[in-house]
Amino acid sequence: MRWFKQKIGMLSLKPNDPRLRSTRQYAKLSMSRPHFFVYEAETSSVKGMEVYDRFPLVLPFAVNLENGTFHGINFHHIPPDLRLVVFDRLMAASSRGFSEESRIRAEWQTLKALANHPVISQAVKCYRFDRVKSLYIRLSLEELLMSIFMPVEWFVDLKSGRTVNKSRVFAQINRNMR
Repeated sequence: MRWFKQKIGMLSLKPNDPRLRSTRQYAKLSMSRPHFFVYEAETSSVKGMEVYDRFPLVLPFAVNLENGTFHGINFHHIPPDLRLVVFDRLMAASSRGFSEESRIRAEWQTLKALANHPVISQAVKCYRFDRVKSLYIRLSLEELLMSIFMPVEWFVDLKSGRTVNKSRVFAQINRNMR
């Protein structure tokens, strides 16, 4: 758990902070590598509810610099009991295996096909770079595997800004899968 506290502690640092010089993993978003970051959405991320995930765990797979956005799979939008199944599917879909830098090397066509699965489709989200309010915390695959089981989802009501009960959000996500 110490690794998690250390990484989360980096959220409050600015990109030019000297403590970040020893590692580049907090500086920018990397495609095909899992990340945590703080996000302030303008629109809902759960169909049927006016909520979004303030602290998403995202595996980014596409970027659109023209629009200032990126797409990724947010593991917090997958019911906890299905996250390992999705992780295993991503591993199986990674046709070229994994690099030493913990990059999931799945082809776009494979990810696109997976994204049509009802469990995964609701977890594919679009994020605006200008709404990211922290550094990106890159995770290794081992850290991702541990993180998908950690109860760190932070669902926030769009209108009031208050935290929303996770069980309500997961109940709605389960209804959306039907």
